[in-house]
Amino acid sequence: MTTFKIANVLLEDSRQFHEAPTLYVRASSFVTPTEEDGVWCIGKGSCDFTTFFNALSVGKWLEYTVAERFWLHLELRGAACSVALTRAGRLDSAPREVEGSRVELATSDSWRELDLPLGDCAGDVLRGFVVEAAGDVLVRGSHYAAELAGEPREVELALATTTFRKESFVERNARAVRERVAGAAGPHAGHVTMHVVDNGRTLDARALSGGGVVVHPNPNAGGAGGFARGMMEAMAQERPATHVLLMDDDVEVSPESILRTFSLLSLLRDEWSDAFVSGAMMS
Repeated sequence: MTTFKIANVLLEDSRQFHEAPTLYVRASSFVTPTEEDGVWCIGKGSCDFTTFFNALSVGKWLEYTVAERFWLHLELRGAACSVALTRAGRLDSAPREVEGSRVELATSDSWRELDLPLGDCAGDVLRGFVVEAAGDVLVRGSHYAAELAGEPREVELALATTTFRKESFVERNARAVRERVAGAAGPHAGHVTMHVVDNGRTLDARALSGGGVVVHPNPNAGGAGGFARGMMEAMAQERPATHVLLMDDDVEVSPESILRTFSLLSLLRDEWSDAFVSGAMMS
């Protein structure tokens, strides 16, 4: 069996998190970043991760991919706490605790790694988890993983965005892709490239290119012409793309959505290998 990380437990110090925190957690106390990179603090009380960003859509993973079993990996430190898995079906209005899944952890000054098998997920739409903390608990490096028979598909994912004088959006998204996707560890490392087609020729191509990002100054060929150029560049890159993800230039991209798309494409069943993945703007 092969193991494959498919989704990070997402906590990010972003405008999106601070404006809509319940997309990430539903907490009775505070959830805040610490001075240590990638480490967050959960306050005393209940913190439910069965949310838009942090629940695992097991129903979709079972339908579209070769994933056979799933588990949750947590890294925790601090006060005593308990962790329980949650589940939700199609007719549930709220998540339910998975019977027999609760694990008790004593107070610890060192990091504790916890791997919880999700068990039989048949009939479930979502799986998640909840942390009940007796005091401040630190969390880092947590994720969902899957087991599959055999090896994942070879995926070379290209991102193509066409822009015309949307410098602030494009520059921010390019930095996010460089630092949190192309430059991050994981099965995608070295297999994601962002092509920015600059129809306005207002970007500093030399300064913005590098680290998995390539800027292509282009005549103003409109959106269709710009995306065509992006797809052509994706096929001409050193390792030709197997998939191209088309991105608007006036949105704030969530890097985790790119990582999860890479995971999905890596584990697709044969019957879905030629299907399109649909994306949407949240707001």
